[in-house]
Amino acid sequence: MLKQYINTLVGNATRRQWDAPTIDKYIGDVKDVYLTHSQDGSFRSWSASGASVSAMLIHWLETGVIDGAVVCKTVVQEGKVRGQFYIATNRQEVLDSRGSLYVEVKFAREALPLIEAFSGNLAMVGLPCHVDILRRRMRRDPETRSKIKGTIALVCGHSSQTRLIDGVTGQLEDEQGAALTGYH
Repeated sequence: MLKQYINTLVGNATRRQWDAPTIDKYIGDVKDVYLTHSQDGSFRSWSASGASVSAMLIHWLETGVIDGAVVCKTVVQEGKVRGQFYIATNRQEVLDSRGSLYVEVKFAREALPLIEAFSGNLAMVGLPCHVDILRRRMRRDPETRSKIKGTIALVCGHSSQTRLIDGVTGQLEDEQGAALTGYH
């Protein structure tokens, strides 16, 4: 029954249906599903998830459950919109990742080295495919497994390809007659 609910929820968000094996692969064993938002209204500004994820990460950081959280934010680098993984170690760094947009990233190449280099306990926020990559690494690598105290997978409809984002960005720059300096 719960997996049917998830299929409906995910299907409505992504406009496609997932079968039970796909749900098992990307979500795993599901015990409960909740619709939440942060009680702190200041967290919800620019957030994409009602700030539930930010609130959880901040709570875990401030209570010592984790020492850092692998998160992604959208940045403009040399006039190009890109996703950037980093390890947030305090409230502001977590809040800096609010509203991340689904842009193409290379999780294994960009995030796994951050995890390997970090010496404390971590949580990780990513798309289901990123969590899947991390879980596969954790099965093979006891050191990575011992660092990860939790994963949060966001609902994903797709990640926009870099060439599509660059094309849209170029059109916007042409229309405005100026280079892109920020992206929200």
